[in-house]
Parts: sequence; C-alpha cells; structure tokens
Amino acid sequence: MARLDEQRRELALSLRALAIENELTPTQARLFVRSLQISWQVPPIGWTERESHEQLADARRLLHAASILREVDGQASPDSLACYRRAAELLEWLARSSDPVTRDVPVALLAAGAYQLAGLPAMATSLLRQGRYGAGIAEIFADFLSADFDSLLEHCALFWRDHPELTGRSGSAGVLDAADLADDETDDPANDDDAAGLQRREADRRESPVGWYVLVELIRVVGLLGDAVRRGSQGRVEQALNKLSDLNMLATRLSSEELWILINLIESTAKRFADNSLHGRVRRLAENTPNQQARMWRFAREQFARGRGVLWASQVQGLERLIANSSFALCTPTGSGKTLVANLALVKELLLVDAQPGDAPLALYLVPSRALASEIETKTDRGARRRSHRHRPVWRC
Repeated sequence: MARLDEQRRELALSLRALAIENELTPTQARLFVRSLQISWQVPPIGWTERESHEQLADARRLLHAASILREVDGQASPDSLACYRRAAELLEWLARSSDPVTRDVPVALLAAGAYQLAGLPAMATSLLRQGRYGAGIAEIFADFLSADFDSLLEHCALFWRDHPELTGRSGSAGVLDAADLADDETDDPANDDDAAGLQRREADRRESPVGWYVLVELIRVVGLLGDAVRRGSQGRVEQALNKLSDLNMLATRLSSEELWILINLIESTAKRFADNSLHGRVRRLAENTPNQQARMWRFAREQFARGRGVLWASQVQGLERLIANSSFALCTPTGSGKTLVANLALVKELLLVDAQPGDAPLALYLVPSRALASEIETKTDRGARRRSHRHRPVWRC
C-alpha cells in the first residue's frame, strides 16, 4: 500500500468511532429519539439548529471516510460499510425530523444513496417510499436509488416533455451560453428556510447556469443508466458510467457540495447496479445453451419489471455458486432473496442442463408448509402460463 493511501486510510479510520455497530454517541442517540418523537407526533426533546448541522457534518465526514476505505480496502470493506450505514442512519433521522439542513438536495436522497452503498437496498427503498424527498426532479433520483427503472424512465420522459429545448443534437449546450465560469457559485451559505431543493435549481437556472447544466446532464445520464441496466446493454452501461464519472469531476469544482455528494453517491450506486445486475448472471448460466439465451433475457427483464433485477448480496453469492456448481447450500435470513436463487436453480436444471437420452429433467421444490407450497405453485404456474401466451406483449422494453 502506498504511503499516501496509508495516511488516507488512517485518517478515515479516525472517524470509525462515530460508526460503531449497535452503539450511538449521546448526540446520535438524542437525534434518533427526536426523529421517533416527531414521527409519532409527540413533543420532542430539546434540540437546536446547530446540533442538526453538526450531525449533517458528521454524516458528510463518514461518507468521505467510507469512500476512502472503499477505495483502499475494497468494496466489501467492513469499515467502509459501517461508515456508510451510520451516515445513512444520521441522514435518515434528520429527514424524519424534517430538519431543513440542506439547500439543494433533500436529505432523504442522500440517506438512500448511503444505504445503497452500505449494502442495505431495502432500507433505501423503504425510506424513499415514504416520500420525504418532495416531488418534481427529486422523483427521478429517488426512482434511481430505489432501482425502480420503469418509474425512472416515466419521470425522465415527463422532464424532457416539459423541457424540449434541452433535447436534440445540441443537448444542454445552450444552457452554458450565459455562464460565467470564473464567477460561478457556490460558496454562499445554505438558506435553511428554502425547502424547494432541486426545484429551486430549476427556478434559478438563469442565475446559476452551470448548476442547472450539471443537474440536466445528471438526469440525462441516470435515465440512460436505468434503461441500459434493465435491458442488460453492457456497452451503453459503460458509456453512461464514463459520462457520470466526468460529470462527477465537473461537479467537484463547479457545483454545490450537496449536489456533488449526490452525484458521488449515484455514481457508486450505479456501479453497484451494473455489477449486481441479474442480466449478467443469467447470461453466464446460459452460456452453454445458446438457444435459451433469448428466453433467459426475457426472464431477467421480467424480474426488472418486478423490481428484482438488481441482486442483493446473498443473491449474488447464491447465483455465483449456482453458476459454478451443480450442488450447494444457501442459508440466509427470511426476506433476503432465496426464492429468486431457487427459481433460477429450477430453470437451470429444467432448461439449461443436457439430459441423458431417454431421460427427462426433474425438479423437486421442498417447502416447510402447505401454504407456502401453494403460493410457490401458483406463482410458478402463473409465470408458465404467461410465458406460453406468445401473442401477448408480456415483456416490454
């Protein structure tokens, strides 16, 4: 490890005390209690605006530390994951408390991005489903961080419908015509009374053309990413990731810190989505049976339509074993995605394994209760009937 990386890692680990599992600092505990009290609509404990900003500052430090540890120690670094998780918790508690500590980006979006990088996508989705991020442009980023790509494309289409001047071959180039790059924002202090967030960016685009340009290009690239990931178009995914990386570098110098943090979280989340896409696993499963590639693509596309196309950590491990082995055991908690792995195991044995002459493939699905057996049978039978109706447009792109 290079000396500079050692120093960066040492500095990042100095913040680890803020992210000890199952342990909160006194101020963190008070923020958590306050967020619950406000959610329950009971009188909250005493709290000051300064304390809210201090907790936001701690969350920012943890995000920075997590990114360093992720870069130096790898994506699976326990220290990195712990820092992302605690940062996400602090941001969520600020969001639940309705503390106006940000100016440009809703706190809930930052919390969702941190939960995604902490390996807790269900927490991100659950938080965003509560709608604590407002409406309008924020919905586009909420859809992306929830991996709801169909809804993402719908909201992107509405945005381009409302801004036809940003479409066409010239794209967003015209936005920069009025920009003075040498004197562009954004060191002004945040105005905590301004709750418009990303909508204010749109309203003030004439006063801040570079910030508006960055926001428009971010919408453009997340739309491309959402469509490319759900289709399994690896080439377009790589193009979008390259564009997002360039946009991140631009925002570092020319946009507000909050928007830069959001872009940073979206970039890392996008890489996770690309790495954990179901398309890549089903493609590898069907490598030896080219005649089943189209059917496997439709299976993956259907899972994306159900919101199950980006794999969780347990599913990634299970499918890697399924691809490499003919027999393995997967033991994970309830609700961690075992059903998808089991379904693909059935698909592999029934469709992707060459049977001996005279033999027919057989799959046996064992479950602990009659009710669960009935549920699995209903889902399997419904899926089989739906796929048999070839004249119906079941899988839409």
